[in-house]
Amino acid sequence: MHRAPLCTAPALGGRGAVVVVCTGEFDRDSVGSLSEACRNEAAGAKLLVLDVAGVAFADSAFLSMLIRLRNSRPMVLAGPLPNHRRGRHGAAPPGVTGS
Repeated sequence: MHRAPLCTAPALGGRGAVVVVCTGEFDRDSVGSLSEACRNEAAGAKLLVLDVAGVAFADSAFLSMLIRLRNSRPMVLAGPLPNHRRGRHGAAPPGVTGS
């Protein structure tokens, strides 16, 4: 099931911070929504806070965008991605049985 990406800026934090909430799946075809949200919603922010707790999938394009954003302004990540129990090919890491 593909979850369309969504980036919103529902809240202003204290001291000029803007929180951008990212949800869904991000790849090279959809990472533009993150760039657009940051450009439109957080242009004048002193601090950009990216809440990535709702990100279900992120490829190298998403990571590259995070690096570009970090290089252009003060930025922090909030709500880190959950630990995945399965590896890239669906195999459980050693010692993890899922039960």
